[in-house]
Amino acid sequence: MFCHICGTELKDNTKFCTNCGTKIEEDEIEIEENKLDSRTKLSLPEREMAVDTGHMDEKERKKQSEEFYQKGDEVFEQGDYKEAFQWFRRAADLGNAVAMEAVGCSYLMGFGSEHNIQEGFIWLKKAADLGNDNAMLTIGRLYERGTLTDGKPYYRAAIDWYLQAACMGNAQAMYHVGQMCEKGQSVEKDDETAVVWYKRAAEFGNAEAIQELKKRENKNDNSVLSNSSNPLPDSSSNQAHVSHSEQDDSRNGVGCLIIIIMLLGWFLSIFL
Repeated sequence: MFCHICGTELKDNTKFCTNCGTKIEEDEIEIEENKLDSRTKLSLPEREMAVDTGHMDEKERKKQSEEFYQKGDEVFEQGDYKEAFQWFRRAADLGNAVAMEAVGCSYLMGFGSEHNIQEGFIWLKKAADLGNDNAMLTIGRLYERGTLTDGKPYYRAAIDWYLQAACMGNAQAMYHVGQMCEKGQSVEKDDETAVVWYKRAAEFGNAEAIQELKKRENKNDNSVLSNSSNPLPDSSSNQAHVSHSEQDDSRNGVGCLIIIIMLLGWFLSIFL
């Protein structure tokens, strides 16, 4: 505790300031004791999380959020989902998009938190708004399964989210776009376009897309595959581990052009 007149640090329960002689009122002592009690009641992770972030600049907040997320990831691997959720939430509050995705998924699965689909969606949407493609993919899956629409699949919203994630290089989203084109879900059934998406997902190492293409090749169902000069990538090859930096160039161009064409077709079908 400190003297409110001269600022001298005092021992607990001191009645008079040892520097200026000011009398320390009882209510001041009480306040200090309450602060101490509330502090000692915190658990170890809560004490570590009790960091004042109000005066941090953007760089410091980013660094702190990454540290919080890393701690959450570590304890999650150890099976302590409750503590992991606390770290993820702390990092998410500092603007970490990956942590926001983790918080959203925790709510969806009930890992370390209550099972709350709506709350999970809110956090996934926050992450998606910051450009997290995995969050976009998960939202797409929720719409496709009808999780957000009382059990009824909402394919138009699903493919919209898949396309957003696919345009950012998410191979799993590319595969799902291919699936929806093949089945004619919210878009015109088009097997050839589906194969284009499967091939693009396979280039990024998506095992399901690779398997689908190999199955089609074996059955000779599509002449596009048999005439292709490029062999199908193997899911166990290094292409399955392409880094984000190596994927940047291929994330633009053909994939986004296909998306633009598909979206243009939808708008024309609606308004014409």
